[in-house]
Amino acid sequence: MELKNKVPVDVSQQFIDQLDAISDAEKSTTILSEKDFPERKFPIRYNPKKVDKWGTGTHEWDEKEIKQFYEDPENLARTLYCPQLNIDELDDWGMFGFTPGFIYIEKRNYKGQRTLADKAAGFGLSVAKDHKTGLSVIPHFDYFPKHKYDYQLIRLSEYPAVFKIMCDIFSKKKIETSVEKPLLNDGQNED
Repeated sequence: MELKNKVPVDVSQQFIDQLDAISDAEKSTTILSEKDFPERKFPIRYNPKKVDKWGTGTHEWDEKEIKQFYEDPENLARTLYCPQLNIDELDDWGMFGFTPGFIYIEKRNYKGQRTLADKAAGFGLSVAKDHKTGLSVIPHFDYFPKHKYDYQLIRLSEYPAVFKIMCDIFSKKKIETSVEKPLLNDGQNED
């Protein structure tokens, strides 16, 4: 196999660049303590009795229930918008592509930072906030600490109707919230 016009990817340099970016963010970020919050499920329920064409259970939701769910400002603080969620959640390479969607954090599995993703996400999510809606924004699902939180993904490709409902909720009006501190951070100050 001939490698004409191919450019090698320096993976080690990419990793070093990520570490440098985290270090730079660390120097300019105020450390906040990690927020405690009770477990709360997003209002999408699995129904094993109602099967789809593949013979597996389906998920159900109610538009009114989702809108009422977001009347509580705490649920806004647990919601992130991500323009690049993996279509297949188990695919860390993005081979099946990406889709826009929301991430709703249902509970925390452990406190403090344990992985590079935890640390990177903590810095990214503490800063990226849409001022119009109050919604936190994460640029790519790779930055979300998947093992640290139990969460519900609301992907355009998987739940187009729920995605549309959430877009309507967040685009119609500014959602007032009393939550001043971000939900996620670097976890260095523990309660």
